[in-house]
Amino acid sequence: WDQKSQLGKVEHNQVDSFAGGPVFGSFTTTIDHIDLTKKSGPVTMLKETWQVRVYALDEQFLFDIRSTQKCATDKPVTIDKIHYGGMTVRGHADWHGAEAYNYLTSEGKDKLTGNQSRPAWVEMYGKLGAETAGITILDHPGNFRFPQPVRLHPTMPYFCFAVASLDPFTIEPGKTFVSRYRYYVHDGKPDAELDQRLWEDYAHPPRVKIISAP
Repeated sequence: WDQKSQLGKVEHNQVDSFAGGPVFGSFTTTIDHIDLTKKSGPVTMLKETWQVRVYALDEQFLFDIRSTQKCATDKPVTIDKIHYGGMTVRGHADWHGAEAYNYLTSEGKDKLTGNQSRPAWVEMYGKLGAETAGITILDHPGNFRFPQPVRLHPTMPYFCFAVASLDPFTIEPGKTFVSRYRYYVHDGKPDAELDQRLWEDYAHPPRVKIISAP
């Protein structure tokens, strides 16, 4: 939604559930996507559910976001072609300024070369005080149009998986649009080998098969 032009907005609706344990904590929340252009008044066009799982790590932050969107009316919702939107992250205030931050993608690309490329993961990093820190988002292979194009902003610490930058797409009534991402937030410089290993773990988790003895 173009919030600046007041064409639409996204609002928190409610927290549906939460849970915790020694391995991870989680919560589920509902978000409303509201069309503000109707003469009759605001209309909720999409209902979105976020399932968030945060893992218990000592020195880093690792969490998953699973987004499920569905039509809130009997009308389909079409997302027009646009070069940004989708799962988005904004960096720290210290990273404002073209030289204060950079990107590293799974294809080895950066701020100058990575915009609208289609990597499996993107890391944004920069200095916080005297130290370096980074945020990596891993794109799940089950996502629509994987590997999704990315918008890497050249002058602001902002990037997103811009799935609509290729072509428009439509969410039909009665169907769900599911997107999954994993975030890795850490101190220290980018480590492409580690980021790739984390993506492999996320994309292809170990499977356990129990076989009974003869």
